[in-house]
Amino acid sequence: MAPAQPPASQAELVALTRDLQRHARLYYDEAAPELPDAEYDRRLQALAAAEAAHPDWALPDSPTRWVGQRATARPGRPEVRHEPRLYSLANAYSDEELGDFTRRVAEALAERVPVTAPALPDLFAPPAPSTEPVWSCELKLDGASVSLIYEHGELVLAATRGDGESGEEITAQARQVSNLPTRLALEPPPARLVVRGEVVLEHADFQALNARRAEAGERLFANPRNAAAGSLKLLDAAELRARGLKVFLYDLAVLEGTAAPATQSAQLDWLRRAGLPVFPHAARCAGLADVLAYCARWENDRAGLPLDTDGVVVKLDEIAPRAGLGWTAKAPRWAVARKFPAQAVQTVLRAVTWQVGRTGVVTPVAELEPVAVAGSVISRATLHNEDEIQRRGIRPGMRVWVEKGGDVIPKVTGPAEDPADFPEVQSPAECPECGHGLRREEGESALRCLNPGCPAVRQAALEHFVSRPALDLEGLGDRLVAELIRLGHLRDVSDVFHLRPDQLQECERMGEKSVANVMQSIEMGRTRPPSRLLFALGIRGVGARAARTLLRHAGSLQALAGLPADELQNLDGVGPVLAASVTRWFATPDNQELLKRLELGDLDLAREEPDRGPVAANGPFWGRTVVLTGTLASLERRAAQTLLEARGAKVSSSVSARTHFVVAGAEAGSKLEKARTLGVPVLDEAQFLALLQEGEADSAADADPERLNPAPSSQFEQETP
Repeated sequence: MAPAQPPASQAELVALTRDLQRHARLYYDEAAPELPDAEYDRRLQALAAAEAAHPDWALPDSPTRWVGQRATARPGRPEVRHEPRLYSLANAYSDEELGDFTRRVAEALAERVPVTAPALPDLFAPPAPSTEPVWSCELKLDGASVSLIYEHGELVLAATRGDGESGEEITAQARQVSNLPTRLALEPPPARLVVRGEVVLEHADFQALNARRAEAGERLFANPRNAAAGSLKLLDAAELRARGLKVFLYDLAVLEGTAAPATQSAQLDWLRRAGLPVFPHAARCAGLADVLAYCARWENDRAGLPLDTDGVVVKLDEIAPRAGLGWTAKAPRWAVARKFPAQAVQTVLRAVTWQVGRTGVVTPVAELEPVAVAGSVISRATLHNEDEIQRRGIRPGMRVWVEKGGDVIPKVTGPAEDPADFPEVQSPAECPECGHGLRREEGESALRCLNPGCPAVRQAALEHFVSRPALDLEGLGDRLVAELIRLGHLRDVSDVFHLRPDQLQECERMGEKSVANVMQSIEMGRTRPPSRLLFALGIRGVGARAARTLLRHAGSLQALAGLPADELQNLDGVGPVLAASVTRWFATPDNQELLKRLELGDLDLAREEPDRGPVAANGPFWGRTVVLTGTLASLERRAAQTLLEARGAKVSSSVSARTHFVVAGAEAGSKLEKARTLGVPVLDEAQFLALLQEGEADSAADADPERLNPAPSSQFEQETP
């Protein structure tokens, strides 16, 4: 995978950061990704390179600093904190990148720990030293990650991945997964077991599910991964069982009361003996050549598998040295995902049509001669915007290359014929739905319908309002929303909370039970956190993360409506453009009337966002920028960051002249060196914990200057800057 060009200016870096935030929101919060994984990673690598070269350019909410979706617990489904946390995986898109990874690990092992030998004489015996690492290779399944806890052999808790730190409890749903035992097949069982895996839908079950949904007039799932993740939200046990979900486990995270296996291969064997499902085809590879052969084999043979796989997970087989190799903020340093290239085929681009989204953006869509790609038939694919069409040289009537990015998202990658032989795509001058004029605003690539009453905008806004990432009103799917609009019962989002059972009964296939389920779901929607409602309102630029940031600052929607843009733009991840969008929305008379109608629908706009966490306006960290580096013995990195932010600090990922403190744990690296070069005060772990404890009672203005600018720690004072 060729790297993207790093931004050449701070303005370009900011633009790339916001672009990646948008695509992350589409992927994690809206389940509507537009970029394949490889392209997202190309842009993310370019951003990381620019931030490394210019640390002072980096934004505090850069996507290089976080992974995954924030967990948002729903009523009746509490948030579960993962111990230990779930990490993501770094990706390798070529044999060269995979070779670089194995070489880095081998070099680190040579300095730190003995390396494993291929032979394992005893399941639990430490391996003998060797000169080359042994790797465990497993197929990377494309599903929904889960964490399971067994106590004394019984399944007691299941949770979604969430953001890796915490997820949503799904114990009742996990009990309906077809191949998951609720009791381990070991006597005596371990006192406690925490195991991680992937919930998936096999191709046959996915096709059967979509066939049932098509017959019922329901929206089809785009791919098995989305179907698996969506199924884990179901409350109907019978429906969940009927979908045929399966789980395959790969990580033994905690094992208490019995000896732990010494290698990844032995872990998988232990899981099988415990009666837990493990996907076949894992292999131990004695070196890079064996790893490359394994990856090449399954890149060619994956089409014969009953489910989707998008790569190979390569892990250091021996468990003990992993702790010494450590983790980055996002991923372990001892594992990588070798992603398979997307499968590309040719077909004819019949036409380019235009569709209208909930914010009025008019998006081009490729209408294709149907073609089979990576296990499904593709007839449509987004073209994103006018600039993308011109950049790729795509024109109607030509043969084009089509692939599924990450084996999920249909994508037209480029022409298979000379573009000069075909007419250029003509952009519309009017909205294809309402005939209103379109405008392309300065600095944007999208065309936008300016008619707030556009029927397509209204329908898309309502579909978003009730969707799972927003208010999650189960039963109010796209088909039912469209029918209620046609009947005149839904004119804007506030009407959702004024729906009556008799109005629902006018719709097709809405019997007494279905009506009762929808009414119950609407009632639950009134209890969602205020940030979910803010996101559901569809304010331009406000994704799920921004909504949480805004509400944790303001407290309630009612309070947020009265805050000035100057105050909001200083929040991490907000900025002047988003702040102006929010204040403009609340100042619009039509939106003020909408909020009044929501209140009449029994929504309490004064209700405060839960778990805001008071920020103490005192202490040595108040208003200070702090960088964490190295490993703290008593705190995980995320816990330390939370404690600092609760005391008014801004935690940054890079050291600059504006940094007030660097907290340096064991094995601190270049950030520590840069801090010493710039003269930034360095705290060791003991000093950091002491300041945390006494900071509650101190005022930043009255703090002792010597304490705020401590002498170098003895741990580091012998080091050369």
